[in-house]
Amino acid sequence: MTELKTFLVTFIIVYIIYFIVILVRSKGMEKLKESSEAKFLKNRFQLNLDTIKPNVLGYIIAFANSLILALTLTFISLFDNYLFKMIIGFIILIILQLIIYTIIGKYLKQKERGKKDV
Repeated sequence: MTELKTFLVTFIIVYIIYFIVILVRSKGMEKLKESSEAKFLKNRFQLNLDTIKPNVLGYIIAFANSLILALTLTFISLFDNYLFKMIIGFIILIILQLIIYTIIGKYLKQKERGKKDV
């Protein structure tokens, strides 16, 4: 039960901080399409980021990053050894980023194709 609490608290805190720093500030929204996440989606899936509303992209990236960090923190909190936590945390972080951003890229690509078909 404590793992679920850890996950929820971490997710909410990271999402709120990301929301305030990136989505509320206008400078953050301008830099959003230049972020590493947006570049990965654009290059890997040949997405046209101009067709995606910046707010929608911001919410998706904020949700994904919060989920990735919360899952990683929750999983590494199960271990005691700090070196092991760092190694496992790094591996889990990379794997989750690849999986979640691949899912997001495929979803956005389908939406992009759907708009062209209509």
